[in-house]
Amino acid sequence: AVSSNLGALMLEWLDCQPSGQPNETAQFKNLWMASLLSTLMPAVTLILLPWLIPDAKQTDRLLAEDDRDATEGSVLRQWLGR
Repeated sequence: AVSSNLGALMLEWLDCQPSGQPNETAQFKNLWMASLLSTLMPAVTLILLPWLIPDAKQTDRLLAEDDRDATEGSVLRQWLGR
């Protein structure tokens, strides 16, 4: 899953990569930052939730009929050349 990969990347950036060898205490010096970030990120998402949800009913049309496609110009479409 994306969260697992991002968590592994965060641990790599924080130089927290123990290999199981004796005396690896220094590998865990930044582990508290990883724990703090993984605790705060869901709270940040909850705080930003009112701005992330469109101000519309579920039955309202978010894009006009003549408006462009919602995925036009996305990174995936650029990669695929569509």
